[in-house]
Amino acid sequence: MSASKLDITKSIDTCGDVCPMNMVKTKFALKDLSTGEVLQVMLCGGEPIRNVSRSVKDEGHRIVKLDKQDDDTFIMLIEKGE
Repeated sequence: MSASKLDITKSIDTCGDVCPMNMVKTKFALKDLSTGEVLQVMLCGGEPIRNVSRSVKDEGHRIVKLDKQDDDTFIMLIEKGE
């Protein structure tokens, strides 16, 4: 599935959260989705990006897009795995 054709099912903003809460919130949000649906997560750079990326990949999900915004925030699109 191409990132330009993705329909975002749910969005969360974890920028105000301290690690590991951004990872925990991402996991809970993914649990609410069905296989193939897409979660959009707004994250701060650095440790949150590394931890969330590793966690979702370890659980069998796929990061389909990661875009840096104008400030130190990132938008991550995660496709839920099986």
